[in-house]
Amino acid sequence: MYTKPVDEIIKQHNIKYHCYAYDTHVYMTLKPCDKWDDISFSNEACLEDISIWMNTNMLKLKKDKTKFTVFLSKQHVKKTENLLIKVGSSYKFFHVIYL
Repeated sequence: MYTKPVDEIIKQHNIKYHCYAYDTHVYMTLKPCDKWDDISFSNEACLEDISIWMNTNMLKLKKDKTKFTVFLSKQHVKKTENLLIKVGSSYKFFHVIYL
């Protein structure tokens, strides 16, 4: 219940999520026409808002444990090189799984 506001933050960014105990998994369904820059900006903004809320409430987002996974069809591999997202002041690569 204490982290219920995190749910609201994620919803504000139109991202789907699933919570289990102390873990929150967010996910998005992308269309072939979606632009990676728009997707990464949305995710970065959501993470930043969560981090701000957590700092305000004396919690800490463990940025070193934050992970990202992208599931791609083989047809979309060429369109998605160098999948990066900014977490705090550093960038992380997405773990890519090809279907």
